Order: sequence, then structure tokens, then C-alpha cells
Amino acid sequence: MRLFGKSAKKQEKFEDTDKTDLLEDARKKAAEAYKAGGFEKAIKEWTKAVEIDAEYTYAYYKRANAYYNLGEYEKALADFDKAIELDPDSANSYNDRAFVYNALGEYEKALLDCDKAIKLDPDFPHAYNNRASLYQDLGEIDKALADYGKAIDIDPCLAAVYKNRANAYIFLQNYKKAVKDLDKAIELNPNYANAYTERANAYVDLGEFEKAIEDYSRAISLNPSDAYAYGGLGYVYADLGDFQKSIEHYNKAIEIDPDFAEAYSSRACVHHNFGYYHEALRDCDRAIELDCDLQEAYYTRALSCDALGDFQKAAEDYGLLIELNPEDMLFRMNRGMDYYRLGDYKNALESFNEIIAIEPQLTEAYYNRASIYYLLRDCSKAMADFNKAVELDPNYAKAYNNRGLLYYDAGEFEKAEEDYGNAIKADPNFAEAYNNRALVYTIWEKYDKAVLDLMRAIEIKPDYAAAYSNRANAYGAIKDYKNAITDARRACGLGDCEMLKYFEEEGILQYE
Repeated sequence: MRLFGKSAKKQEKFEDTDKTDLLEDARKKAAEAYKAGGFEKAIKEWTKAVEIDAEYTYAYYKRANAYYNLGEYEKALADFDKAIELDPDSANSYNDRAFVYNALGEYEKALLDCDKAIKLDPDFPHAYNNRASLYQDLGEIDKALADYGKAIDIDPCLAAVYKNRANAYIFLQNYKKAVKDLDKAIELNPNYANAYTERANAYVDLGEFEKAIEDYSRAISLNPSDAYAYGGLGYVYADLGDFQKSIEHYNKAIEIDPDFAEAYSSRACVHHNFGYYHEALRDCDRAIELDCDLQEAYYTRALSCDALGDFQKAAEDYGLLIELNPEDMLFRMNRGMDYYRLGDYKNALESFNEIIAIEPQLTEAYYNRASIYYLLRDCSKAMADFNKAVELDPNYAKAYNNRGLLYYDAGEFEKAEEDYGNAIKADPNFAEAYNNRALVYTIWEKYDKAVLDLMRAIEIKPDYAAAYSNRANAYGAIKDYKNAITDARRACGLGDCEMLKYFEEEGILQYE
């Protein structure tokens, strides 16, 4: 029995040693795999470790991080829960579990975990950084900045914290402070590719495009797979008017990341701005397929549909945009205008009524609604809306001009002349207002004034057929037939042959 007992103790010692060696072997293999991005292999090794020792806290913690990196958040959460159960005083476990809750959209739980991590370790800079990022995502920027500041106070050498605080400053449009923080991040880590990309973004907002190009290029040299940096270059070159370079860089961004919805959307915008509307539509469709909430893609698609004359499809896209962002009056305004172009005055009026109900000080809505009432010959309502438009904006040239048309139609020529004059005062290059005032002068037989206004209209708008036709009429009235015929022929060449036919019928062409 004594010999048996001695043998048993030796065996137990052997098994403990073997267990330790197996755990160490699994730990090393898992660490190597994790470092190389082999998260599946790391999970297998950590699973071996917990099978050997079901209370190996570190294994649950590390396996949770591997699951997180694979996007398997429920499994990550289960492992963090187990790690915390085994070691409830681990600030790291609470801090890292907060990332999982954030990914799952459970922001309050994420904040509580950060709070707990900080309570356990008040000098834990990563917990302050993590909580700051959460506050930033929730729009609580002041709290975010305070936490970033605390993290930096604890450890002023964490480059990532400076980069993250820079993002908060960019959100506040304080681009100079953002650049200063990113300078520090790059000073601490000269090979920090993301910091170069973010600094480039700040330079773009500051209008410093050459510096932006330099930083995006540096980011790409450090990380050739940085699709965002290529996308940034695409944006800069588009802003500089270099269509070819812009498209090339967006193409590269999409080649690197075929699911990069924003790159398709931005490339669509470039195609649209340079008149390639069908290409823009294809890119918008792809962007929306990847991200059905991407407002920029719907907006560019609507604009391209408008440019191609597909007002129905554009109106539908503006309707989707309104669902995504009910507060944006531009989308409602544009949908109303598309209904107007379709001749769907009922829905157009409903659109402008909605806008006015939401934003009763929005001048353009009154102007647009008045224009519809004018077409429907509801002159009293049109007059009321034009009056409101000029009341809200005393320099609204188009509203004065169109109210002048109402007065002209009603035979109130003095008021019409006054409104056309106000339109010209508000916009000295408003060709239509000069043309319309000339019609009043023609009725009053003030032909010299009419000719002067029409000359100005043609100077502003050299292909203005109606102005040539009206000047031909004024010249004819003062028997300046040579100039009258010249203008009538010019008008006809531009598509308005009514005056030339009249001169032919009246025998005036004999004076040519």
C-alpha cells in the first residue's frame, strides 16, 4: 500500500506537469495564430486550453477577442461573461466586453462596462478611450473629449487616442485641432496609416488639397489595401476637376473592397457631375444594393434621373429620401418640383403644402406653390404666395418677376413695371425681367425704353429668341424695318418664327 501510495503521488505530479505543458503549448500556438490574423486557429487552440482547464480565465478572455474579430459577437459575449465570472475584478474583460455590446447596438451596457473597468482601474487609459468612442458615437462629444483628455493625461504616448480625439474634432468641424492631434499621433507612430488618412480628410475640409494628396499617398504606401485612402484621393481629384484621376482612384478603392458602398456612391457623383448619367445610375444601384440607407446614393440617382428626364423615378427616390430623413426640406422641395415637371400639380401642391406646414419661413416653397397656382390660373392664391415670398425675402428676384406677370395679365401695368424693376434691382443679370419690362414699355409705346431693355436682355442671354422677337416688334413700331427684319430672322433662327411670318404677311420684308 505504501509503495502504491508513493507511485500515485509521482503520477499526480507527472499529470500536473503535463497539463501545464499542454496549456503553454496551446497558449503559444493561439498567440502566434492571433498575431497573424488566424483567428479561427487561435479559437481552436484556446478551446483546447479550456478543455484542459475549464477555469483558465485568460483562455476565455483571448478566445472572446478572437470571436469578436470574426464578428461572432454572441460567442464573444459568452466567453467574456465566463471570464468575468471567473475573475470579476478584471478591468480588461469589462473594457473588451464593451466592444461587443457596442457591436450589438447595446450602448448602455457598453457604457456600464466601461464605467466598471474604470472603477476597477481608475488609471486605465484604454477604458477612457473606449468610453470616449462610445460617447462620440452617441453624439455626446463633450463627454467624449473629456474622456480622451483623461486617457492622454494618464498616458500621453497613445497614438490611437490622439487619432480618435481628432475624429471628434472633425465632427465638430474644428479641423485645425484635428490636424494638431493627428500630427501628434504620427509623431508617436510614423507608420500609423490610418492617422495619415484621417489627417488627409481634415486637410480636404480645410481646402488644402495638396497636403491631402500627400497624406493619402503616404497612407497607401504604408497600407496598399487602404480602400478609404484611395476613395479620398478620388474625392480630391474630383474636386480639382480631374475626372480621369478621380475615377481611377475610385476604381482602385472598389477593386480592393468590392462591397465599399460609399465608393460606388462617390464614383456615381463624379459620373453625374461630368454628365455620365447612365454610369452614375449603375453605381447608385450598386451602392444602394450594398447599403439601403445610403442617402447620397439615392440623391445622386434622383439627380441623374432628373437629368435624363425620368422625373417619375426621381420623385420616387426623393420619396425614399424623405423616409430616411424627414427633416430635410431639399428632398421634399425636389420631389415637389418633379411632380410639377410631370404636370402632377395635385401632388406638387401637396408637397409644397407639407413643406410650408413644417417650415413656414421657407421662401422657395411659397414661390414654387405660387408658380403652380399661376399655371392653374388661381391668381388670388398665386398673388398671396408671391407676396409672402417677397415679404420673407425682399431680394427674391424671381418672385418679383412672376408677380409682375400676374399684374401684367391683370392689366395693372404700373405695378408690373415696378415688380420687373425690383427684380432687376435684385438681380441685374435677370434677362427675363428686362424682356418682360420691355413688353410694358411697348404697350405704353415707349419703344426706345423697350429697345434698351431688350438690348440688355440679349447682352445677358445672346440666344434669347423671345427678346429678339420683341425687339423686332419694337423696331417695327418705330419703322426701323431693317433692324426689325434682322431681329425677326435671328429670332426665327432660334426657333421663334412668329414675328418673321407677321412681317411677311404685312409686306414688311420688302424693306429688307
